[in-house]
Amino acid sequence: LLLRRLYPYLGALQSQPSRYLEAFFRQGLEAADDPLFSHMPRFTLTRRIRQFYSADLATTINGYDPLEEMRSSLPAEFKSWHPLSRAQYLETGCLLPGYILSSQGDRVAMAHAVEGRFPFLDHRVVELGAALPPTMKVKGLREKHVLREALGRHLPSSIVERPKQPYRAPDSESFVQGDAPDYVEALLAPDAIRSAGYFDATAVERLVRKCRSPLGRLSAGDNMAFLGILSTQILHSCYVRALI
Repeated sequence: LLLRRLYPYLGALQSQPSRYLEAFFRQGLEAADDPLFSHMPRFTLTRRIRQFYSADLATTINGYDPLEEMRSSLPAEFKSWHPLSRAQYLETGCLLPGYILSSQGDRVAMAHAVEGRFPFLDHRVVELGAALPPTMKVKGLREKHVLREALGRHLPSSIVERPKQPYRAPDSESFVQGDAPDYVEALLAPDAIRSAGYFDATAVERLVRKCRSPLGRLSAGDNMAFLGILSTQILHSCYVRALI
């Protein structure tokens, strides 16, 4: 089944029946003309954290839709672009600066002079890549097509033809199982959650129990919510509470 080739590194997804995969990947197809279509699965999953908001925060931001704000900020000609170009624009503008470069090691590596993938961040390389036609970037399921073709003679075929290897790391289990850092307990305690004011203490407590349960089946949404809550509590502790 073609759908199983999209994310071969996700064991849980691979074990799902074909009907589930078809239903999962069919979601949102009726909104294929949405400018944010390529990233809606990610945005939808991330927005589930709203169920953990405190009543005060939910009231404060009631009516605000960040996706509508994003749509309104897109270039006027955005809808006329190739779907791959639209997806790359969103990835480069929204996720690359504030998330990918931070969470996947680029900034840490640069700060310590460790050689990484910095040549690809050179603005001239980025501009050249953006000017290439989509057919040179992806060929079927073969990503980085033009890069593989350009450097194929300099690298072993095992590297050139290797499927993309995503950065996979434990999520919530890193913070609640085994030798969990001491600060996790303190920052996620009900009193700390209520004091910060962003999240509902009861809902967070329920999520933490689920993460700690050996029988708990955590979804991607659970993991993202946990990490989002913990990250917010850390930022609050370092940059808000420290100033009070």
